[in-house]
Amino acid sequence: MTKENNIIFSLLRVVAVLICVGPVSAQAKPARILSANLCADQLAFRLADRDRIVSASHLITDPEFFPGGVEGIPPNYGEIEEIVSYEPDLVLTGNSMPALTERFLEELGYAVVSVPLVMSVAEARAVIRQAAAALGESPRGEDVIRELDQRLQAATAPPELSRPVAVVFGPNGYTSGRGTLIHELLTLAGWDNLAVRSGIEGWGVLDLEQVLLGAPDAVIFDQYGADQVSQAQDILKHPALSRLAAQGQVLTVPVRYWLCGNMLIAEAAEILAMGAARARAGKVDD
Repeated sequence: MTKENNIIFSLLRVVAVLICVGPVSAQAKPARILSANLCADQLAFRLADRDRIVSASHLITDPEFFPGGVEGIPPNYGEIEEIVSYEPDLVLTGNSMPALTERFLEELGYAVVSVPLVMSVAEARAVIRQAAAALGESPRGEDVIRELDQRLQAATAPPELSRPVAVVFGPNGYTSGRGTLIHELLTLAGWDNLAVRSGIEGWGVLDLEQVLLGAPDAVIFDQYGADQVSQAQDILKHPALSRLAAQGQVLTVPVRYWLCGNMLIAEAAEILAMGAARARAGKVDD
């Protein structure tokens, strides 16, 4: 069965639920919030009171994204009948939700707000503001943005300082070049991005030889999927990278801090700024 057929089958099943539940209209300050992906989860938990969140995505059970866990909030997998069963006033989601699902929910009268992909600090501010407005928490959103800006300003490297070279290196050699949020954070924190030196625009791939020939002062990992066994992860276990780690030339930024592009990028910027300061002193890690 195709993905489209699965969605249509779900739509048919949900009709029975709707007979009992019925559609819910948007409210100025929704009392029943359902978040359906990681980025929506992060925003909902930061901007709304916990007792207003009726369900969050299944990723709240993943310690890679929520190390302390989330108690008392049932997880969901973004299925239509599942969403409807919670009778949400607002469905906060992202680009992982199929367009057909989102459209069907809207046609039923559910308020759906989709969090877009973020490619810059300016877009991160806009997403926080958008989510806060949808949640009826605009003043809280402005407070969060103000705190974000203060922390980013504190993490910004003075222009007169030297700029060590870093590269973000992920599974299959995946990296972030010019025009990405990660590149902006690297630059802000005082790093020169080897991916940009190598001509990469947006997201791209570097092979290990390019990384080693570039002689970066730091290789940055985000540990995304580090516990998985796959060919994509194999490159990160190469002896050459292990030697760099032994020499103090590896920096780790937990993926939850920059995957979504919201207030948590302040955490990433602070880690990068401290790493750049140590690199200028001759060693990256502690």
